[in-house]
Amino acid sequence: MSKKDKYAKWYRSGFWSKQMLINVVRKGALTQEDYEDIVGEPFPEEEPEE
Repeated sequence: MSKKDKYAKWYRSGFWSKQMLINVVRKGALTQEDYEDIVGEPFPEEEPEE
């Protein structure tokens, strides 16, 4: 299972939030395209409002 598959599984299961995935992208462990595939939304250019 790839890292992308693991992150997708954790996100779908509710263990990970969008913000956690954003942090992984910013650290370079996941691409923006992977984020968009997992979340189904464009990668945010700015910090999301919490």
